[in-house]
Amino acid sequence: PFVRMPYEYAMDKYGSDKPDTRFEMLLENVSDWAAKVPLGIFADAINNGGKVKAIVAKNAADKYSRKEIDRLTLLAKKYHAHGLAWLKYENNNFSGSIAKFVGEEAGNELVEKLNIENNDLVLIVADTMENCNFSLGALRLQVGKEMNLIDNSKFNFLWVVDWPLFEYNEEENRYQAAHHPFTSPKPEDIELLDSNPGAVRANAYDLVLNGIELSSGSIRITNPELQNRMFNLLGFSNEEAYEKFGFLLDAFKYGAPPHGGSGMGLEAAKCMPKEKIIVISGRTVAKLEKAVEELKALGFEAYAYACDTSNRASVKELAEYAASLGEIKNVINAAGISPAMGAAGDQEKILRINALGTVYVNQ
Repeated sequence: PFVRMPYEYAMDKYGSDKPDTRFEMLLENVSDWAAKVPLGIFADAINNGGKVKAIVAKNAADKYSRKEIDRLTLLAKKYHAHGLAWLKYENNNFSGSIAKFVGEEAGNELVEKLNIENNDLVLIVADTMENCNFSLGALRLQVGKEMNLIDNSKFNFLWVVDWPLFEYNEEENRYQAAHHPFTSPKPEDIELLDSNPGAVRANAYDLVLNGIELSSGSIRITNPELQNRMFNLLGFSNEEAYEKFGFLLDAFKYGAPPHGGSGMGLEAAKCMPKEKIIVISGRTVAKLEKAVEELKALGFEAYAYACDTSNRASVKELAEYAASLGEIKNVINAAGISPAMGAAGDQEKILRINALGTVYVNQ
């Protein structure tokens, strides 16, 4: 069977929810060490609830000049890091952007903690946990490619499991579904729904191969009471939930067997013709824009559209927007297909949805 890796571990050690496990250079939390270093950026990050994390590029110190490290700094900032601190370990001594703040005792501690050897390059980010993970995850992949650390003969399949059920929207000051509101929580986490929603794990899974998401899916909720609790947590009153999803809640009364699904990920778009495409999601705008940037880098003329896929009226507006652009044939739903989209396609003849999670606009 394929390896099963918890989402939290994937983010913590690889800085990615689709980890490439063909090489090491894992992310390490050095916050305890950084707290002893008299450096403002470390103290600010830690005092504000953030972390200080690092990766060690083995035998890379002489491969990266200051100009090359400046290039890596720009990459880290692209992934929202405020900056990049770095150290080179040569002739049993540290040099680099923060070397003067690292005394002998702290230096020896870091060497032992990260198993640093001569000619190693240490890249450090002090920021929020999310920014540390994403930026160092991107640096890990970049340096791994440049240092030829990736074994292209390997096919490392794995399942990423135990995803968060909710994500917190800072702009709207509320929780929202990290996947969609029909994803079931892990049975052992149901008791946390009211007391600590952010700690609830989803019964969801992604299939990953060599850092590429092949498919994504989840086990659905089939209990009407649990589904109503989900709607309430997402801000729907019982009346609003029934108005939008009454067809689903009524169906539960007749008994729904346990069921789930899986669809090809956004990266399946790499195999599609390079034409106009719309990416939709009810998630945060930043994540939606990131998906669009990735598609543009692949050669698509991509557009972002924030669509509430649980609302039939919003789906209809999406179809009208697609028609206004002309020549739009494909809409990739980054958050998966919801029952409302299926209903909209069948009832209003606006959208035709295939089993892979791609929405085709009827011209």
